[in-house]
Amino acid sequence: MKKNANKHNSAQLFNNYLDTLNKANALLADNTNSTPFQYFIDIIGSSSSADRAYIFLNHTGATGEKLMSHIAEWCSDPSKSNIDNPNLQNIRYDKYFPRWYEVLSKGEIITGQIDSFPKDEQTTLQLREVHSISIVPILFGGEFVGFTGFDYFTSTKRQMDTDLSFLQASTYSLAHRIEQDWVLSRLQSENNLFKGVMDALDMTIFAIDSETHEIIYMNKFAIFQFGDCIGRKCWNIFQDKQSKQSPNCNVKTMIDKDGNFKEPYLWEEYFPKIKQWCRVSTQAMKWPDGRIVLFQILTNITQHKVEKDMLQKNIEEKDSLLGEVHHRVKNNLQSLIYLISMQADYVKNKHAEEILNELKERIKAMSLVHSQLYLSKNLSSIHIDKYVTELLTTLLRALSYEQIQTHFDLPDITLDIKTAIPLGLIINELVTNIIKHAFKHQDNLKISPEIKISFKEKDDNYILIVSDNGAGFTMHPEYLKHTSMGLKLVTIWSTHQLSGTLNINEDEGVKFIITFPKKR
Repeated sequence: MKKNANKHNSAQLFNNYLDTLNKANALLADNTNSTPFQYFIDIIGSSSSADRAYIFLNHTGATGEKLMSHIAEWCSDPSKSNIDNPNLQNIRYDKYFPRWYEVLSKGEIITGQIDSFPKDEQTTLQLREVHSISIVPILFGGEFVGFTGFDYFTSTKRQMDTDLSFLQASTYSLAHRIEQDWVLSRLQSENNLFKGVMDALDMTIFAIDSETHEIIYMNKFAIFQFGDCIGRKCWNIFQDKQSKQSPNCNVKTMIDKDGNFKEPYLWEEYFPKIKQWCRVSTQAMKWPDGRIVLFQILTNITQHKVEKDMLQKNIEEKDSLLGEVHHRVKNNLQSLIYLISMQADYVKNKHAEEILNELKERIKAMSLVHSQLYLSKNLSSIHIDKYVTELLTTLLRALSYEQIQTHFDLPDITLDIKTAIPLGLIINELVTNIIKHAFKHQDNLKISPEIKISFKEKDDNYILIVSDNGAGFTMHPEYLKHTSMGLKLVTIWSTHQLSGTLNINEDEGVKFIITFPKKR
């Protein structure tokens, strides 16, 4: 009969513990408030066979030491309650319970009669009139954060396996709730930090649901500009008379084929409701609740836009004026050419007529630069290949030497007017000299007359080479540099205006090499 009574009591105790665990879990499931440590331990302790039930939580001291503090307690004898005992706050593990920290950190329990514990632990526990004890660690994420315990005051109260199992089960539920609170607290802290940072920015910031296109977040500056528009379709507040999303807000363009988020997509748009031009940066991202959102940042660029438009207008006006300047310079040079031509018609001296014609061709070389600048989109530079080709063709036609074969090796390089004009004058002078001297007796030559012009880049220099296959010089080139008017001019333009050098080689004709730096 006694054995059957014990079985009945054990079954009744088990059912009692099960009901208590259900109550405790229901209490812990309500996360509208912080963890109800005291209510929890009252439920657990009052249903157990222990004399005292309690909760200690860990924390770290100012110098990094591991501490424990008593935060909740139930006691069958209120006179023995330690809930207000200051000595149970900030207890150092390394000083009083070093073994406990080592054992509990591993997830193991501490249980038994205290007379079997180390002497220093016995001394401390006897002050609390403890005969036997059960300690269960509170763990989450593998970290030891505290413990729950049962104390038994007398030897007549024997610890039972059921008590320990009950304490372990209830502690597991408590650990789960503490972890939830910690995660929620961290999320709340991160949310507050995020909101604080976003609200501090002087930019309009939105988060838009990628599927419904409803606004789910606005920072303070966005609310100030547009009002609180949470829950509204984004296009209803961004634009007037717009019935669907902007093509720039297509989430498919912001996620690659592998589902990875791309770099922010940027565009500029005018927002009539705030009367501002904004640069919009949009990036797909995952919101804390798991949905994909379009995170948008609007930066006011109205002043920049106005200044840019004014600058563009000024540039266009200056381009127009500069084009007109080139046009007028070209016309003036053409008038000068016409006057020289008229004057040449009245000159009876053959030598004087040649001088005037040479002067006319030099002016044509300068006029051609301004003509090409006027016709080009870039009014500050011309393409050397087009310029040299046209210059040589015009020159040969003017001198009635179109039968001379020409060969060009000219890259598509642009030169400014300061370089193009002296370069054109040099080519004009060298080609004129070649025609006058190299092919003077071309009827007696056994080869077809040729002129080659190449222009190359090498390191930090440009190299112009003008060559022919004519008869060559009758005098030494260095002597001619100082006696020939044409070569004197070429030397001056090469060295003074282009800061370069002039070299002359005689090899199956004559080769003029002008080398000058790109930047002067």
